[in-house]
Amino acid sequence: MPLSEDEEFELLSLEREKSGKQSAKTEAPKKSSDSAIFGNAIAKGVASVPDMIGNAPTNVYNLGKAAVGTVAGLAGRPDLMPELSQNPDFARKAGEATGVINPNVVPQGTKQNLIDTLTQGGVGGLMTGGSGLAKRLVGAVYGSL
Repeated sequence: MPLSEDEEFELLSLEREKSGKQSAKTEAPKKSSDSAIFGNAIAKGVASVPDMIGNAPTNVYNLGKAAVGTVAGLAGRPDLMPELSQNPDFARKAGEATGVINPNVVPQGTKQNLIDTLTQGGVGGLMTGGSGLAKRLVGAVYGSL
């Protein structure tokens, strides 16, 4: 009989403890509860909307750098391929600094990844779906898919 995600997580944790190979650097993060994942995903979904706008200049700049890098790579000069710039993610970083977004709450397993992804997409779609409740609900559904 296959193990559930929680049983598999517990079994792996017990095996690591018994083997004594778990050090401070390789220690697996504690599994967060589904409700913690859900709450954190709501905050990340809200932060994603202003970040989408704030990250646009960096994304456009990176597109130009990628074009130059592609040409340089095709010309046989991979050493001229530029590194892409990191997105600033101002709203997410502000949420982390204020404690609204907890970076230690990390989804583990398929179920928690689904909760995280669908909630973030749903919140972002709800916020940007359009005018009127019906259009916002449709935006939330499309955003979560």
